[in-house]
Amino acid sequence: MEVRSPSMLSDLTHTYGNLESVKVLVTTFIDEKEIYIIGQSQAQNMGCVLDRLLKYNTDFMEYIDVDSEVDVKDFDRFHIFLSATGPPMETSLGEIRQNQDGNTSRTDEWVTLIKRLRPSAESVPTIMSGMEETYTSRRAWISKDSHTAAEIFREYSRFLDMPSLLDLEFGKLTGGKMDLFLRKWEAGIIRKLKSVAALETRMSSLLKDFEEKTEDEACYTALVVLTHLLPLVGASRCSLKSAIAYLVDFALPGTCIASLCSDPEASPTTHQPQLICIGDLKSATRQYIIVAKNDKVTIPLNDGLTCAVDKLFKLYWVCNLCYPAPLGSVFTFFEFVYDLPLSTQRKTKVLELIAHIKASK
Repeated sequence: MEVRSPSMLSDLTHTYGNLESVKVLVTTFIDEKEIYIIGQSQAQNMGCVLDRLLKYNTDFMEYIDVDSEVDVKDFDRFHIFLSATGPPMETSLGEIRQNQDGNTSRTDEWVTLIKRLRPSAESVPTIMSGMEETYTSRRAWISKDSHTAAEIFREYSRFLDMPSLLDLEFGKLTGGKMDLFLRKWEAGIIRKLKSVAALETRMSSLLKDFEEKTEDEACYTALVVLTHLLPLVGASRCSLKSAIAYLVDFALPGTCIASLCSDPEASPTTHQPQLICIGDLKSATRQYIIVAKNDKVTIPLNDGLTCAVDKLFKLYWVCNLCYPAPLGSVFTFFEFVYDLPLSTQRKTKVLELIAHIKASK
């Protein structure tokens, strides 16, 4: 059995005493495994000694090693690495979880701080830190109940004015696959969809003058092609032409963004967001907006159509929303582009299309 030196115990005591004097967020690891444990007494009861103390450096955007004498300020973030060299703590799992109340309180503090801050050069690092530190509780809260987009964005409103947070959240949800759509859609998928569609005479009008189209026009055409190649739930010939509107619709130039939520024809039970393009695809002043009409949610975007579709798909995942029913197969195809497991039960046609895409040169 390893002997714990007085200096190790002293470092542990000093470290916890230093951190508990202010409001900080601490993640504790014992033998490299994260554990929900807060406080010096619990660590000592488990026979732990301090291995390393890391503090988050906002300049380098990573945790770096520091000593127990480090200067500590409110809302600093630390990782404490301990070694369990003594006997296990004699307590039940239920008792350990009771100590998570401290974590809950700290999470609430971060959520409140994120709400109060507005994006600026000075506040963005703190907002990013807060979103990271509240990630686990946020995912549990969203997954536990069927929250609407409005409810989620009331609690985490920074998603609305910092859409890049959708990228980060999606990346954590999918193991770092946040860039795959942007990498693959324009570079290869659109061209291969065009090749598959060219084999069907009914698609000839859609592909007319394809090479002359702008990037956004080519992207939109590829999306329309998808709605024709994949089965639409409950679609008739009439609705087939309008199916793309569940994904991308248009508003006249100069339309007020707030008015996009005022649609008397929108179903009161529908909470699926869509993209609305203010202006036409060739206009230099066009703008894409993510709109959830019944939730009164609008997220203005500053990029082209491909990036807008990418953000919309990520929003569905971040908010744990059901795909729009008529376009379930289209969204399942997007899952293929992101290299995600295919979720829908009706995926025969999707798999056939994927096979054609993979075989296309």
